[in-house]
Amino acid sequence: MKIYAIFTVFTVFITFILAIKVESERNFDLLGKRIQREEITDAHSHSYARFLDKIAEKSGKNGENHFGVDGKSFLIAKQLEPLLKSRGYSIGRFLESKQNGEIYLLKFMLGRGDLEMKPFQLKVHVTSEEISLLSLSMLPDNKLKVSAPKPINNTGNGQIETLLNLFGKTDCELTWTGLCKKGTVRPDSWTDFSLNFQRKIYEKLPLNEVPFLATHNSFNNRADGYGEDNGDLLINKFLKILFGPDYTWIYAQQEYTMTDQLNIGIRALHLDPHWVFNATRLCHSGAQVVIVDEIAKLWAEYYNETLDWDSQNLFCSPWDRTWEDGLKEIEEWLSLPSNSREFLFIHDDDQQHWTWEKEEQVVGPIKRIFGPRLFTPNDLENTFHGEWPTIEQLIELGFQLMFQSETYYGAYQGDVVFTPLLTPGWTANCIRHFTQYPDCGGYEPGDWSNFGGESQVAAPFFDGTSMCGILVPQNIPDFVKCSPSYLGFDQVSPALITNAVWTWEEGEPIIKSDEERCASLNFKSARWTTRPCSDKLFFLLGNPEDRTDFFISKRSGAFDSFNETSTVEFGIPRSGYQQQLVLAEMAKAKVSSVWVNFKFEKKGTR
Repeated sequence: MKIYAIFTVFTVFITFILAIKVESERNFDLLGKRIQREEITDAHSHSYARFLDKIAEKSGKNGENHFGVDGKSFLIAKQLEPLLKSRGYSIGRFLESKQNGEIYLLKFMLGRGDLEMKPFQLKVHVTSEEISLLSLSMLPDNKLKVSAPKPINNTGNGQIETLLNLFGKTDCELTWTGLCKKGTVRPDSWTDFSLNFQRKIYEKLPLNEVPFLATHNSFNNRADGYGEDNGDLLINKFLKILFGPDYTWIYAQQEYTMTDQLNIGIRALHLDPHWVFNATRLCHSGAQVVIVDEIAKLWAEYYNETLDWDSQNLFCSPWDRTWEDGLKEIEEWLSLPSNSREFLFIHDDDQQHWTWEKEEQVVGPIKRIFGPRLFTPNDLENTFHGEWPTIEQLIELGFQLMFQSETYYGAYQGDVVFTPLLTPGWTANCIRHFTQYPDCGGYEPGDWSNFGGESQVAAPFFDGTSMCGILVPQNIPDFVKCSPSYLGFDQVSPALITNAVWTWEEGEPIIKSDEERCASLNFKSARWTTRPCSDKLFFLLGNPEDRTDFFISKRSGAFDSFNETSTVEFGIPRSGYQQQLVLAEMAKAKVSSVWVNFKFEKKGTR
């Protein structure tokens, strides 16, 4: 252990400088490898290859490039370079955030009818902006005019102090270090009710349309000793006193235990298992630095010792909690009777190279601790025939959580952990890459979509809020309108997560013991209110065959006067994205309020 400790201290400074650059390059490489795994059937391969060959011939060169993606994709971007620059893109930005040009050309060909492949068979997304770029570049005569997606107004750049200040509003029992004791963080009653209500209406959505509120590096929290308990915040204060406000040091990305994160409304956790110091531990690391790996090999050879260590274990310590301990905390929370209808999404951000045959150290505890609660890829295929079930269906069968891996390396994929559903690589999913509704960063309903930020700061040398962005109260509503599958919070608190409420107006619903109250959507506030069910309003209607097809009734009436038919149902928006569709229909119909399909009985309580 002495060798491990000395070596870690020796390399940590160099690695911190190199890690950011190398991480970005690794993401390009991962995305390139991911594309190689995309399956294109023989029936389509000929026209697809021929189309790409024409592009390659036009450019007159091929091969690899420093972006780490295949040569043809780079050539495609080069063909688009003038147009990309006119729209504010660089080639690197285009390739980094939009995966691989070949897949986008494939989608473009779909739009032209060159291939007969259903869109859901493609695993990566494309924006209307990119389709227009491709159209204008490949078809010079195309006069199509597409308005550019609107970037997010506030990326959270430089606003780490805003999030830290919100901790002061938290109601909890404090330890002697000023941190909240496990299980004592209490959200306000309105936020707690509203987020629970939203999860209830999510239950009827297929899993790939459920918007999970997540935390980034959930385990890396001060309450569990990461960041040296409250040490990083104390260092941060001293730096500002000694050197001024431009100096900041933030290491831990969360304040509360995973139990308290779940208690305030988080339903997706981000865990990093690493084999280090003779155990699988929850460790915030992951940079791959070749020079450090080479030094490690030489060190092991010199001392004639097997060194189960590489640069992906930098910043890990012998005091980091074990993987199994973290899983047991999640299992304890799920076992509470009050959480029997909860479903969790676990993002397993694995160590990229499991070179020491320790895969069972990750999978074994998952199977042993969660048992029949675990929803697996085999369950998806065998029980649901490959179609994503609803949370309601999963809960009825006793399933309460699923695991998704960050990478494809595959040594233990298939039976227990889902291969990547979300876009891999932390720089590819940054807050600053998001574009507002209706573009929604290029994702559509049913796409597995993810966005998150970075709150680690070592200013003036590194600032994650500048490089990636961060969720703050001002920008969360923009994301909620798009309902991404996985919205990753840093430094989450009750005062921050309350901004994810898209249903009830503050102070609603108002329940009366002597009166039935029904839910209505108000156009001006874009929120729900309750009112007597005898009031006369227009009805929100929906198409039973299409969850995104809403329209407004032509007649008004009391809540209970509506009669459903086989082709029309009483509608209810089940996500922030669906609510935006409803508001658009209300604008067309010029109505200020509509009934939505939810009713509180006389004896109902909040």
